[in-house]
Amino acid sequence: MLLSKFVWNKYPHWIVNNYIYFVLIVSFLGMFGSLYFSEILLIEPCYLCYVQRLFLYPMVFLSLINVIFKKNLVKPLVFLILSVSGLFTSIYHNYLQLVQEDSLFCELGGVSCAKIDPVYIFNMAFSIPFLSFLSFLFLVFLMIIVIFNHKFRSN
Repeated sequence: MLLSKFVWNKYPHWIVNNYIYFVLIVSFLGMFGSLYFSEILLIEPCYLCYVQRLFLYPMVFLSLINVIFKKNLVKPLVFLILSVSGLFTSIYHNYLQLVQEDSLFCELGGVSCAKIDPVYIFNMAFSIPFLSFLSFLFLVFLMIIVIFNHKFRSN
């Protein structure tokens, strides 16, 4: 118990106290990026992209509620549930893209996940599902740190 208390209190308190701004920034960039890819670059999203958007878009509005009212109206557990759900979806999406095979989900959306071209950011190739995976992974780690830090701070 003492070791775990030390490990979770090791993170700077400004990360835990201002976590909602990190959630807002990451989820807003994800929402803006997905809309940019689909509406401006005209990259048609597949069914799994829509499912990941279903988990990401509410986080923008829920975190904005916390920022506007300066209260913890939406608890970190809600963000953790949405992030974990989006992370599992993006893991499966990346798996489909890596093994280059179609699935039932790809046939529903009309676009095959195996045929998604990479997006170049700073001359590095990233796939759109991988960008989603990175954002959800960051949010999951952030929420775990916040939840456990609050738990051990209250004890």
